[in-house]
Amino acid sequence: MHNVSCFITAETGATETRVFSVIRCTSDDPLMRTYFMQLMDGILGILGPSPNRQEVTRVIGSLVDLFRALSSPAKETVQGLWAELFLIATSSEPGSLIAAWHMSPSDIYDFSAGDQRIEVKSSGSRSRRHHFSLTQLQPPQNSKLVIASIFAERAGGGTSLDELTTDIKARVSARLDLIVQLDLTIALTLGNSWRGAFEDRYDKEQAWGSLSFYDYGAIPSITGVIPAGVSDIGFRSDLAGIPALGLQELQPLGGIINAAMPFKARGAKGS
Repeated sequence: MHNVSCFITAETGATETRVFSVIRCTSDDPLMRTYFMQLMDGILGILGPSPNRQEVTRVIGSLVDLFRALSSPAKETVQGLWAELFLIATSSEPGSLIAAWHMSPSDIYDFSAGDQRIEVKSSGSRSRRHHFSLTQLQPPQNSKLVIASIFAERAGGGTSLDELTTDIKARVSARLDLIVQLDLTIALTLGNSWRGAFEDRYDKEQAWGSLSFYDYGAIPSITGVIPAGVSDIGFRSDLAGIPALGLQELQPLGGIINAAMPFKARGAKGS
């Protein structure tokens, strides 16, 4: 509700009457209310003490979409989402990756901007056997596609989705639009599985040591003529033995591929 005259009593007992926009969570679910307050705490801090009505209206619209998404079926595994957030959190330019991040988990690639694509694959078994669709390994002509491979192992003392998200928000704190997009994409991905997902923890150090980037053309794939009437082809490819791309090969590409390079490089693998 916009332009509402409100009588406010502060903790000190002081009172005042001012005009506000009122955003109210109507759910009786304690966990939902807690999540609502966490989101609002961050958003209010970014909006500042004197936001204009256009900014508030835009944020409210995004919140409506976000909470509606939380009642939909999950679109992706928590492990897969954690790996994508890990790439953003450890990248040299997280804002560029958020802007390029898929708004729909059904998109072919996880990150897409201009002629560049990044697809993130995760494994919980310390093996680089990843599932691909044939379409994923057939990017548009003249585009640049790299595959990011990450070991995402569950660990009781590891890093949670919530912690990764908090780290990312701290690095893009000046960009409310990116923070709203980040929260909305997470909600669209998790859907109604969000309740326990934020507490799932994965080994961040293991992910750091395993992060590698590969040329899509080197990935074992299906070749030849596909019979008429055959579609939605998927398969699992083993990347063992395939040389990873180094920083010296990735950085000159610029764009989101360069933005995805970790802010602390780890060895020749560019991870």
